[in-house]
Amino acid sequence: MNAGSEEDAARLAMARLFLQVPVVVPSRGDPAVVGGFSPLTIDHEGTTCIVSLVSNVALERAQEVAPFALEMTGAQLVETLNAEVGVVVDNGSGSFVLTPNLIRYLQSPEASR
Repeated sequence: MNAGSEEDAARLAMARLFLQVPVVVPSRGDPAVVGGFSPLTIDHEGTTCIVSLVSNVALERAQEVAPFALEMTGAQLVETLNAEVGVVVDNGSGSFVLTPNLIRYLQSPEASR
């Protein structure tokens, strides 16, 4: 990924910060049951994105449709994703999207340089 613009550089910095923070991934099914984890997803401009929450306000809102959740770091979430999935990060008052391209970059050896 080439951080050619200030916007790209800011997005990359935010993504790298996301890797370090604890997140909650809401689930429609009970993750304690084999096959029960069913992460909450949304469509963002034609891309399936897993919802991740970084605030209690966001978690409370999500519990209406996804009563279960898994806690992990952003890095743990990113390392499990396939190439076609993005992540929406909801902080309770706004959100930002990690696109599949950005996820692939974060998963690459190049990202750790």
